[in-house]
Amino acid sequence: MSSGGSTPATTNQVSKVELPAWVNQASEENYGLAKQIGSRPLEQYQGQTVAGPSSMTTQGWDAIKNNIGSMQPYYDKAMGLLDKSSSFQDQAASQFGTAGNTYDQYEKRP
Repeated sequence: MSSGGSTPATTNQVSKVELPAWVNQASEENYGLAKQIGSRPLEQYQGQTVAGPSSMTTQGWDAIKNNIGSMQPYYDKAMGLLDKSSSFQDQAASQFGTAGNTYDQYEKRP
């Protein structure tokens, strides 16, 4: 009799992916450029960093600037009417007091 001890078969599969030569060459060039740039000291950018305003923006600013104070005469007129209405309110208040007194006297009549 045999001990019957058979060992399972083991297989190893290896896959190899090879990239085209041009991909490897471009990778090496990019890596070389990165090393070259990385070894240089920091250089601050000296150019303009903020875009200038567009012509439409400057036209808008000019429109605002040219219209500042253009409504002042209307504002002044409105303030004058407000002042005038305040005097009418004062007159009405005194007349209301007179009317109230007259009404009270009428109510007290026998």
